[in-house]
Amino acid sequence: MVADLVLPLGAVGLDEQTRGGSLIAQHYLTATAAELAPLIWLRAETDQPWFSRYLAQCEACLAGARKWEGVSV
Repeated sequence: MVADLVLPLGAVGLDEQTRGGSLIAQHYLTATAAELAPLIWLRAETDQPWFSRYLAQCEACLAGARKWEGVSV
């Protein structure tokens, strides 16, 4: 997917639509190396309401995304 905006964070969802799901999120901070930026692991079962807020943020970032039509080689 391609989104025409600067994303505020990167996230990996693991079974995020289930009770046992989790999100690993890393914020993109200006002038901060990736290894120094906050890395947050949220679990659906134990980390509400933050888990839902981060999941909604991820979905909102991709709401206007479109399929990427890569260059054929």
